[in-house]
Amino acid sequence: MDSNRKGAIAEAAIELAAVRLGIPVLKPVAEHGRYDLGFELGDRILRVQCKWGALHEDGSVIKVALQTSWLTPAGYVRSPYGADEIDLVAV
Repeated sequence: MDSNRKGAIAEAAIELAAVRLGIPVLKPVAEHGRYDLGFELGDRILRVQCKWGALHEDGSVIKVALQTSWLTPAGYVRSPYGADEIDLVAV
């Protein structure tokens, strides 16, 4: 499964979990921003970056890449998320 499909599955699962918890969920109009969803919590809207996680071999830890990356002719470019771009990470 490619990373785009994994990301779409993760985002859908996180959105469903939030809705089940009674959290209003907002979606950006445009794709490829630094956050995937907005959660309305009280009087705040928090920017949420959704990530696919993988269990460590022994099952004790979930591994998550807290960066975005893309392939260029010169190789992979990686860009970590900053506190000024997102408020929450959901896995």
